[in-house]
Amino acid sequence: SPSATVQSSPKATTKATPKATVKPTTEGMLKVQILNGSGKKGDALTAKNLIQTDKFDITTGNAENFDFTKTTVDYKEESKTTATQFVKTLEKTYGEVVLGEVLADSNDYDFVITLGSDTTSESPTPSATAVPEL
Repeated sequence: SPSATVQSSPKATTKATPKATVKPTTEGMLKVQILNGSGKKGDALTAKNLIQTDKFDITTGNAENFDFTKTTVDYKEESKTTATQFVKTLEKTYGEVVLGEVLADSNDYDFVITLGSDTTSESPTPSATAVPEL
């Protein structure tokens, strides 16, 4: 009987290595571009980690400038529901997040998220602004 268990074990390991399914594919995934518009180092990566699932192919980069204050989510018309979910998820970290422009169908991305400098993590000081009322 020990030889029977030895025989069944190699079968399990050969079945467990289908290379085709392990290889990540972007086919059918929604493409998301996250742009750092705040200039804060690592901001785009932080946002990527907040929304990352196996449904999204996410790339990060810098916006054309770092003058953005509000975080915006631009989206393709058919993906508005997902864009709204991004807004809700990102608001917890980035303060006010707004739906931006509707992207042209020809755009390479289904979503373009531009991160602004207004973040909730930086604003635990409302009491400090309320204090100087003397």
